[in-house]
Amino acid sequence: MDTCEALNPRRAGLAWLTAFGATLLPLFLVLIPMPWLGSSMAEDLIATTRTRRREIIYFDVLPFYIRPYIVSATPAVSVGPYSNKLANAEVDSIMKVAEEMKRDRKKLSAEAMYVLSIRLFNLGHKNEAVYWYNSAKLRASLFTRIAKYELRTDSEKEGYNIWDADKMFQKEVGKYINHWAHGDLDMLATTYKAVLEDGKGLPDITAAYPGYRFIEKADWNTKNDEALKQFQNGLDYILKEGNKIREKRKKDGDD
Repeated sequence: MDTCEALNPRRAGLAWLTAFGATLLPLFLVLIPMPWLGSSMAEDLIATTRTRRREIIYFDVLPFYIRPYIVSATPAVSVGPYSNKLANAEVDSIMKVAEEMKRDRKKLSAEAMYVLSIRLFNLGHKNEAVYWYNSAKLRASLFTRIAKYELRTDSEKEGYNIWDADKMFQKEVGKYINHWAHGDLDMLATTYKAVLEDGKGLPDITAAYPGYRFIEKADWNTKNDEALKQFQNGLDYILKEGNKIREKRKKDGDD
């Protein structure tokens, strides 16, 4: 099994049920997509299990894991100084964690931001999750532009590497958060603008990624501008094609 992998929701549900028994059957129902289970019922099932299943918070809405950042079997969060706070936060405390992390934003890795977005989304703070997911994408875009991929460590060459992990976050987290966010394009556009504004200044990338090797620092601003331009293109698309996006969602039965 690859080090970075998505966990199929059905496999996750069956594996968890086998390991921990039938007492958490409501959560198991949430994990397996069922067309007859309405979103409100799913939310009710999640709410009934929330107090007893802190350790499996990632399964309620975003059923996957990406090692070493989120490991379902333990479960564990490993994204630096905020790992314990992210793992243990509840509905009424996760926003305090987000506020603390925002004050430290320039030193955050993209992976820490992705995990924060997952926790926020799972705990019902979906607008904030959209902000942090897109902030993570922007930070990852800068990292991939300035980090020296050819100088990655031997362990990264053999298996796990941060480049693959970021792609997996965008693929597996994005399909949930983007699908939800596109239901409110005005909110999404406002969020994009906020992310662009917050991303104008260079982050402390060496603090976010200690031990990695980067291109000459004199070139970082240019690379950051490239990342911002790519993100701006996403905003421009939303503003230009918003009606088409809405029509497609309506046609697909997503709204």
